[in-house]
Amino acid sequence: AAWSGLFNIDPVTFDGPYRLPNKVKADHNNFSPIVGVAYSPSLDSGWLGRLLGRKRTVFRGGYGMGYDSFFNNIASNAQGGSPNAIATAVPSVVDPANPRGLASLNTRIPTSPRPLSPLDAQSLVPGDLVNPYYQHWSAGFQREFSGNLVLDVSYVGSKGSKLYLNEQLNPTVPASLQVIPQTSPPVPAGRLQPRLDALQGSRNIRTNGGDSNYHAAQILLTRRLAQGLSGTFAYTYSKLIDNGADVFSIAQVNQTQNPAVPAFYAGGLRFDRSVSFFDRTHRGVFSFVYELPWMRQQQGALGRVVGGWQV
Repeated sequence: AAWSGLFNIDPVTFDGPYRLPNKVKADHNNFSPIVGVAYSPSLDSGWLGRLLGRKRTVFRGGYGMGYDSFFNNIASNAQGGSPNAIATAVPSVVDPANPRGLASLNTRIPTSPRPLSPLDAQSLVPGDLVNPYYQHWSAGFQREFSGNLVLDVSYVGSKGSKLYLNEQLNPTVPASLQVIPQTSPPVPAGRLQPRLDALQGSRNIRTNGGDSNYHAAQILLTRRLAQGLSGTFAYTYSKLIDNGADVFSIAQVNQTQNPAVPAFYAGGLRFDRSVSFFDRTHRGVFSFVYELPWMRQQQGALGRVVGGWQV
């Protein structure tokens, strides 16, 4: 079922789109180009030749665009809730005269579902939900030096748009922000909830409300294997900004995807944009392999035991 919005419940009959299944529109415009270029100067004289030429320097750049996929959890959450499935509760009342339970319990189990109610919680999607898309771009150079060293310096960027997020679009709000239709007689208190649209329950909607962007300077120094030693040193200086760390509600993340004050009044997720939970400003990684110099040929019984070791 797809979400049909708020403030659409008849305050007299309490009927509305909440009970009507719907489909998500097809998404047919997922164009995803990828382009890249590389250039290695062949100059072999002059200061430019010494600095950049002799086929020892490569300049690279690229851009790519891709799409995320619609995953099963989105559909299964909607399938398992109202209006596709209705949970009918049977309260068990403790009888002091018969503390061991209720007699003929099977007769108390309902044989038909209760009526749908606009107060039922729903986990749905809007009809215009589309595939999130991302863009990646990079530019940098690679330079070979003497001593079997290769230096790679790059700028890398990425942007995610229309990312999947959970948004509570009918949040709990103070009484002053509730919208209650004025009818005569007034809407019964049992038909109200302390939410923005007081005639409807929770509306946890899977939307395209997320976005992210990532910028990084990346340095990689590599020593190719020579004299038994090889190694790499990588360093990244980056910044990741988003308005929701993950589509699911993970307690450890302390997400702000469900703002207490709705988007109609406070801007919603637009004002939740900040440094991401997953941001790591500095990241350095160093690794090396050194072949111990003795008995590398592993000849004889002693060589097979002592030789051929690496650190």
